[in-house]
Amino acid sequence: MLRILIAEDHAAVRRAIRSLLESQPEWRIVGEATNGREAVEQAGRLKPDVVLLDVVMPQLNGVEAMREILKEGSVPQILFLTAHQSEELLREVIHAGAEGIVSKSAANELLIPAIESLIRRKDGIHLAGSILREKHVAVFSHSKAEGCAVLDLFIVAWQRQGHKVFYFLDDDDRDDLVLRLRGHGLDIQLAEARHQLRFIPWKEVYLSDGSIEYPSVLNLWAKLLPHAAAEGFAHARIIGYMDWTLKTRAGPLFLPNFEAQFDRYFQNFDDVLACAACAYDLSKFESSVIEGVARSHDGLVVDGALEKNRSYVSPVRSLEQQRPKFPS
Repeated sequence: MLRILIAEDHAAVRRAIRSLLESQPEWRIVGEATNGREAVEQAGRLKPDVVLLDVVMPQLNGVEAMREILKEGSVPQILFLTAHQSEELLREVIHAGAEGIVSKSAANELLIPAIESLIRRKDGIHLAGSILREKHVAVFSHSKAEGCAVLDLFIVAWQRQGHKVFYFLDDDDRDDLVLRLRGHGLDIQLAEARHQLRFIPWKEVYLSDGSIEYPSVLNLWAKLLPHAAAEGFAHARIIGYMDWTLKTRAGPLFLPNFEAQFDRYFQNFDDVLACAACAYDLSKFESSVIEGVARSHDGLVVDGALEKNRSYVSPVRSLEQQRPKFPS
């Protein structure tokens, strides 16, 4: 049974939407809210699967209400209803964490298909606007801001789906990341308290002199996903910006081998459904390094779009070709 909450300040519109949705035998309207504040309260209390939010409401508008709703532990999928749809409004609500927007004037034709689409997408992992079927993805961008635009939304989706996230980053980048995620309505302290989000400084994988402690790296990988499974998370995401290698003594030239080692471990891990996204700013790495790391990712994000990597090389073959420089 799909549980739906309707938040709309006009009674006639609420009645029409309710009548339309109740034509679906497996759907149940669990609540109706007449303003944004009621929507937040009812979403927290009733735990609906889907919330339909009017963009313009008293007390809290739809976007403000959504940000409050998304802070709750049980996070629904959210669709916006609007009398005046525009590309700018669509970008705003998607950026804030909604699944989409439906024009009230077209609700009779479009609302049911839109909700059916949510049902199909609920268990899927999305990256760069597409369902992610690959396990190990390289996100290539022309600037860090471009990469953040892709991966920040990847994290927003994580919280709504109840996944575990391991985020590798430099300590200097943490404050900016936290500000961006809070801008998306995420409660970072709450996520960390629930063990749903763990920040891991990259310095944990290299020594103070800039050399790589590979046994420690491999040991860390071997603990992450089993730990997520032990905590009861069925899905896990690992995210890392690879600029950290520019600070190591070895530099980024070891990265193709590093990524192949990680891919070998990752592709063989089945205790939880997991995916990893490794971000590369193309302006900071030589083309030979990018070509090398690309081969160890079965998915690529290029120009903001996700695609299957047709040049993917299995980790066993890749490591044979590269003659590993550190213990396997």
